Amino acid sequence: SIETMHIFRLAKDEQITGSALKSLQKSIATEDFEDVMTTREKGATINVLMREAGEKIDQVIFLIESDKDLTILDISGKIDPEKIGLLAQQMNFGR
Repeated sequence: SIETMHIFRLAKDEQITGSALKSLQKSIATEDFEDVMTTREKGATINVLMREAGEKIDQVIFLIESDKDLTILDISGKIDPEKIGLLAQQMNFGR
């Protein structure tokens, strides 16, 4: 079950650059997240990272980068991988 869900949307400008995104991804990687998927959808690049606690997934982060903005979707709780897949299919990541 999902316990928390946070969505952050940052407009791209001088402060949000490709190097800033790479830095964010490295920071997440140091917190035991595994990069499980990268895809392009409707002009956006989507990175999916997850962290496991024992045999369970306890956090999933979606990094969605378009030409206009960077959206971060952070989901935590006892997460069913099948439900995350359904959520990803139903969300309209691209603009």
